[in-house]
Amino acid sequence: MNGYVWYSFGSDTTGPKLAEALGFKSGKKTPDVTELDVVLGWGCKPGEKYNPELFKSRIQSGALRVLNTPEAVEANRDKLAMLLRLQEKKVSTPGLVRLDKKDPSVCLMSLDMGLKNGVLAFPVVGMSSFHKGEPFFCHTREDLAASVAQLIKEKGVFYFRSLCVGTEYRIHVLRDQAILAQIKAPAKNPLDATVKSMLDDLKRNLEKEEKPGFPIPDVRAQEWIVKQFAAEMLRGPSQLLRSTNRGWSLEDCPLSTVPSFVITEAVKALDASELDLGVVSLVIDEKI
Repeated sequence: MNGYVWYSFGSDTTGPKLAEALGFKSGKKTPDVTELDVVLGWGCKPGEKYNPELFKSRIQSGALRVLNTPEAVEANRDKLAMLLRLQEKKVSTPGLVRLDKKDPSVCLMSLDMGLKNGVLAFPVVGMSSFHKGEPFFCHTREDLAASVAQLIKEKGVFYFRSLCVGTEYRIHVLRDQAILAQIKAPAKNPLDATVKSMLDDLKRNLEKEEKPGFPIPDVRAQEWIVKQFAAEMLRGPSQLLRSTNRGWSLEDCPLSTVPSFVITEAVKALDASELDLGVVSLVIDEKI
């Protein structure tokens, strides 16, 4: 079988590994489907050479199978749109309020209404529709007001949602079947894991600086500086997101230990996304 895993910069770590496991070729460039039997979209971003009609005709003729079409992958980059679609499909989602107005009084009014009607409940997190940039964490209305004041300076659409606290699962789904389950837990050594992640980020960012206008500290100095901030970050609000880059890890767990309704919701979510293969994150709310 001649296959190709089509990934992007955001999936260039897992993409090649997946391709190797499948015995497929891989890359970021649009593949020549006339020479392929299977294409797996793994965060792919179509370029100018992407010909949707050619893809469609080869799929209809039975010459090509595509898992995760470029159109479905692109649609799922908009996380807010995806959440709204999940709501339409009756998939369990956190309450949210969409904000596309730049008037802070209007934004606060919408958020107040959401809290009053029970659509939102503290703690609340605000994010851009594409999850770019840093989120806003809010435990009080004063936090919301401060976030809205900052929000009006940003571009694009944002939304605020309830941040459910509880056991978090990641369910890997292939069409209508769960194939792997993971649970999010603190890393064995959260501080060391956070330091390593921050140093990796620092190294990557420094490599992008062609001509930095400042002296770059040696590796030992970089590590010392990062350690001064890492411990504080582990106590900060970003820990509410349980980031794998900030002291948390994903551990495989048997599917048999995952509540059946979690598996059901994961399959429903993937179906609503119109993807064939994907990972669904779910939290069992402790308040339920």
